Amino acid sequence: MVLICDQNNIPNLILKTVLDSIMGGAAEFRSSIEKAADICLEILDDILKEL
Repeated sequence: MVLICDQNNIPNLILKTVLDSIMGGAAEFRSSIEKAADICLEILDDILKEL
């Protein structure tokens, strides 16, 4: 959702309640979101190929 909002210049707010690391910040959070999105797209691609 964050990626879609950002791509369309839609303000968004996510309240992150789990600490990934002591030194992490916005950049680490953004990287985690992008990595998760990539994994989801790979899974979706595999599913669509099986149809």
